[in-house]
Amino acid sequence: MNNVYSALSLALIGEKRFVLTTNDYENTVFLFRTLLQESCQFNSEDICEVDVKHELDNNSVDLLIRQMIYWEENTSEYGFKNVIIWRNMEKLSHEQQKVGLFPLLNQIDEYDTTVARANPQSRVQVGSFVIRKPKMFIIVPLIESEHAHPQVYQYVKEKFWFGQNFHYKGGGDEKGEIDYCSDYAGLILEIRNVTRPQVYASSEIQRYIYSLVVHARNHRLCSLAPIQSRLSTRTIDAMQQLSECMVAWKKHGSDRLFVTPDYCKIAMRKIGYWLIDWEHGNIFSTSSDCAEDADLDYRRQLEISMLTGDWYGSDWKYVKKYLETYKTDTNASNYMNKIVEDVLQSVRPPI
Repeated sequence: MNNVYSALSLALIGEKRFVLTTNDYENTVFLFRTLLQESCQFNSEDICEVDVKHELDNNSVDLLIRQMIYWEENTSEYGFKNVIIWRNMEKLSHEQQKVGLFPLLNQIDEYDTTVARANPQSRVQVGSFVIRKPKMFIIVPLIESEHAHPQVYQYVKEKFWFGQNFHYKGGGDEKGEIDYCSDYAGLILEIRNVTRPQVYASSEIQRYIYSLVVHARNHRLCSLAPIQSRLSTRTIDAMQQLSECMVAWKKHGSDRLFVTPDYCKIAMRKIGYWLIDWEHGNIFSTSSDCAEDADLDYRRQLEISMLTGDWYGSDWKYVKKYLETYKTDTNASNYMNKIVEDVLQSVRPPI
């Protein structure tokens, strides 16, 4: 669970959210709860698990919100629980994610406006509730999926910083050795408020991040599924923030607080692997191969012939061979996003 511990810490430092994917929900949620209580010192009352599919199937967004909050007797107000685990998010239809989860996340984020980012509020209006957000607050969807790209609506996907896979093998070795901290919340808040603002990202590093995102957006495979594969311009800030958080987390207590290209590469992989998916939701998807026939092959050939840019004038038989080389292993434990790897090889890091 070391990687999960690091992912959780980075998300709390950056005040973001991440997704945890696994092949075994029950064992993973048990280990994750143990991690939260033993290594992070959260009380069991601070953690809740919500089946979002059950609530949204019943059109009960208010009931979903009620499970994520509690009533504070001392202040006479509602407050979010510290760690909220969402179950079955990937089993929702895109329409349910679009009209149910996306507005909910927007309200929690105060619509991510410039004013909201500059003056974050401790209390937000969510549905019919005014809710206080604690300093240590995170929503973690736990997706039971062996596929690298679960069926998640793209704009909901972008509400989560990155995806972290945990493959449960059994045998009791998954917990691993984690550096114990007697005051985890205090450490996270100190890194967030003191260490991270001191991290320096030079103009060359910022240009490198910009180039990585631009090259990823311009990759020829992205034209086959633009919505699912082209990184938004918000990714530039997300990559820099993740790089800075990694430096602050790894170098806390040191005076060498500057972002290097290696941190940018890790950030590109963490974010790119989660967001870039050229094979999903189009006629070139891997799932379409089971229905391979002459008609599908003709539709693919016609689609390629209509594309411009890198695809212009390409012979279909060579395009087909090229696409075959980019077919990915959908097993999350073996997954490698070849678009991201191409970009990292193409863009030269600053010296």
